[in-house]
Amino acid sequence: RVRYKFASFWNRNNTLRALQRAAKNFKEMEATEKK
Repeated sequence: RVRYKFASFWNRNNTLRALQRAAKNFKEMEATEKK
């Protein structure tokens, strides 16, 4: 049970980081397109 909780927390952390990275890339793409 503890191991499952830890895995779910780790997966959530990884997903948040991936989403933040994707959002950053998207913003950079928009900025370059506007130029």
